Amino acid sequence: MIGCLENIVGLSSSPCNCWDSSKPANFATVNESKSGLYIASPDKIPLTFTNSAADCENGGVWELLVAMRQKAIKEFQVEYSKNLKHFNTIAKPHFTGYIGNDTFNLSLNTNRTYQAIELEPIRVKGGKMVIRGFQFTSWSGGAGQTVEVKVIRRQSIIQRGGFNNDDVLASGNISITSDRLPASTTLTTPLEIDLTYWDDTTTTDRDRIYVVYELPSGVVPVNNKLEKGCGCAGKANHYKENGFLYYMKARGVEVANLDDLNNPIYSNAHAKGLRIQADIYCDTYSWMCDLSYNFNDVVTVGGQDVDLGMTVASLIQSKAVSLVADALLTSSRINYYTMLRSEDLYRIRNKNIKEFNEGMAWLTQNLPIELNDCLVCKQNKLITKSRL
Repeated sequence: MIGCLENIVGLSSSPCNCWDSSKPANFATVNESKSGLYIASPDKIPLTFTNSAADCENGGVWELLVAMRQKAIKEFQVEYSKNLKHFNTIAKPHFTGYIGNDTFNLSLNTNRTYQAIELEPIRVKGGKMVIRGFQFTSWSGGAGQTVEVKVIRRQSIIQRGGFNNDDVLASGNISITSDRLPASTTLTTPLEIDLTYWDDTTTTDRDRIYVVYELPSGVVPVNNKLEKGCGCAGKANHYKENGFLYYMKARGVEVANLDDLNNPIYSNAHAKGLRIQADIYCDTYSWMCDLSYNFNDVVTVGGQDVDLGMTVASLIQSKAVSLVADALLTSSRINYYTMLRSEDLYRIRNKNIKEFNEGMAWLTQNLPIELNDCLVCKQNKLITKSRL
């Protein structure tokens, strides 16, 4: 669930002291509404209706409202994704796996202390890279040795005028038990890198990521390549085998010391015995966190002026109200609202389901494509008949 959506809609527009004893201790925070819209409100569903479903099954009125808001956000995301795919196609496929091939046949000659994979991302609005761990294979001399792998961003070295330990974004130790068998480590906290504002200009200061290790004395890495295949079957097939290429280039490099990562020695195709476990994908949701939820406010997201905040808020409100009404109708608690006024509850539920479905269709059909680089509009292939 997108955390930034949680307080777009509040629980109740009325402070209502009737059920103070069951209010959460942090009620003001839980009830916050960035948009000014609430689930329980006179124009949606009265709070007295909501409390009628309070029982051991649904919890108290506030527990019910919190639970339905969370469920509404989750269902909003599911329906958004489903509708989005109906009108658009994903421009860049999701990559999950390793950067670096797992096959090798010889040892790799090295001339410098530090060996690295250089990643050169392109700017992708909505693009994310999550590094989860590393793998290393030695040809000889590795058994019993430990290799420390670090992730460093080139821009940091340029700005500082040299390497500093503060430049390390993530690190992990790989313990080698046997030569020619892969050893691996997983990062305790995966490293997320946002590609939305990545500097991919053609200047000498172009930003890059280095996944680097200091080669222990006597250890010889294997000669695994960075990419699978030879590229002989054409670009499309080569990219399919190496999905990370949709987002970045990769090269093998080496340096005598970490300060030299500003200007490394290239050895191109070799991964230096390393493999990087990563997810690289297009995020079609996060732009919502940059929206303003004040009525008619326009903000710039990915270079595009957008005023969709209230649209998103009202969709979540409608979904939550329909879920609350449904909880009332299916509640085992018998009272005035659940028995005598069920027709009102059906009307409220159906009205809000209709508003949600129509609003979601509008949002996903009218979403500015410039918000990210993840989507391409589907071509309308329908053939229509007209008069001559």
